Amino acid sequence: MKTRSNLKYYTYLRKSSEGEDRQVQSIERQADEIDKMISYQKLKVVGAFQECKSAMIPENRPEFSKMVKGIKAGKANGIICWHINRLARNPLESGIIQQLLEDGKIQSIITKDREYATADNAIIFSVESSLATQYSKDLGKMVRSGMDKKASQGIAPFKAPIGYLNTKMAEHGTNYIIKDPERFEIVRQIWDMILSRQYTTSKILQIVMSKTVLMPSLAQSAKLRKLGLSGLYNLLSNPFYAGLFYYKGQLIRGKHEPMITMNEFDTVQELLGRKGNSRYQKHKFTYTGIITCGECGCAITATKKSKLIKSNHLYKSYTYYYCTQRKRDVECLSRRILTVEELENQIVEEMQEASITDTFFNLAVEIVKQNSNNLKTQAETIGQQHKKEIITIEKEVKNLLQLRISDVITDEEFQQEKQEREKRLSAINHKIKEGESHPYYLLTKIETKLKELVNLKERFISASEEGRRKIFLTLGENYILNGKKLNIIKPLWLECIEKHKKIVEPELIRFELEKYVDINTFNIYFKDMFPLMSTLVEEVGTELGRETFKSNNICPDMHL
Repeated sequence: MKTRSNLKYYTYLRKSSEGEDRQVQSIERQADEIDKMISYQKLKVVGAFQECKSAMIPENRPEFSKMVKGIKAGKANGIICWHINRLARNPLESGIIQQLLEDGKIQSIITKDREYATADNAIIFSVESSLATQYSKDLGKMVRSGMDKKASQGIAPFKAPIGYLNTKMAEHGTNYIIKDPERFEIVRQIWDMILSRQYTTSKILQIVMSKTVLMPSLAQSAKLRKLGLSGLYNLLSNPFYAGLFYYKGQLIRGKHEPMITMNEFDTVQELLGRKGNSRYQKHKFTYTGIITCGECGCAITATKKSKLIKSNHLYKSYTYYYCTQRKRDVECLSRRILTVEELENQIVEEMQEASITDTFFNLAVEIVKQNSNNLKTQAETIGQQHKKEIITIEKEVKNLLQLRISDVITDEEFQQEKQEREKRLSAINHKIKEGESHPYYLLTKIETKLKELVNLKERFISASEEGRRKIFLTLGENYILNGKKLNIIKPLWLECIEKHKKIVEPELIRFELEKYVDINTFNIYFKDMFPLMSTLVEEVGTELGRETFKSNNICPDMHL
């Protein structure tokens, strides 16, 4: 090996990010230590490399790559660094240094603790570099664990945006985010100006920057830059100011003091017309996910647009429904859009058709009750039949077991046959359980279904958006939009209601005017109510209920 006086050295200084490598000496401290080593040992330095990069990931350090390239070219044959873990913390780059050391391209690596030379045992360098790699892995796990813990506590584990500051507490891991006393109110004014609808983003930036200088949070940048227009848009689309933050794809409620409300944040997003990832809270449209296109079968979706009304300088929102046209193999010529007002006008018309009065409801319930006296006896009879079926199936299972023991059937055949019978048993037990309370269960179901129709139109008009969606879902089985016409395919029992109420309700009004109510008279006069009730049973009842109603011959002219 050449003497140190004949060697040409590169100096290498590295510091990772503050969060990842807080315990390591700063660049300035490393430089002081290296200067002392150079001066004391009278070393010849031909180049210096310095960077603030993590060494956990290979090929992440441009200065390190330049240094290796220079050593391979013979421009230097030694390295001076503060510690061996400054050179490498991953197996790939550690192997590069070790190979250069073995090949003699590097003849000396000097650190504050020792020197690694070509003539030394390679195991020493290998072990120490492996310890550095393992330390890096352990450190990364600790950092990630600490960040996860902070996030779960509602503390954002990242650099605070403009208007906020990260605290620097004595105890590691206790830092949190507080208001910036100098910039918090200034940033709040930005939100107020955009919410006033009187300023463009360019004008807001011009006004703010004329009063003060705002710097974006650039954790890895050594240069301080003024806030630009793109930075302003990023600020206005950051949910952090509304008290939320994203961590690992999840939106978390933070403990920091919000600058604005969530409603204000949503309003700003609408004013900016931001789409995609910039919208942190999706619109919940009332009728999406329910209606399909009658031409191509794709889902009907919706969008919300805001338009500036010049007469009063206020924004007005509009909601439109249209076909997604997602199916590539089906050509859809539907290009029409439907406003939410047009859609709801059609829904209200359908609600009017299905809506019934309290008097009609009471009559329907009484008719069902009067024609359900024999339900209990019939239910018990059918229940006995089900119990006999259970005994038969249990015998079949025992026979299967004997066949398997005798190797007449394979284990696979046994399991398959057994599972089929277990499914039958489960279904029968379910029927028996329902049958025990069947008359009451069925009457309650029918009454509930009919109750949903009482004053349906009025309830829909006065309901909230979520309430309107729930009512709309009870109206039909399929909802199809053909052009701008909404077609609702209703269940059979509801179609029957609409048909018979046109005949029944005028007669009910006449009876009410005469102040004479006789349920027997109603029962005979409105014999067409029986098919109505039977179709409702067909919709909400179980197989037991359908068999019982048919066996009672309550609705002989029922057409299903």
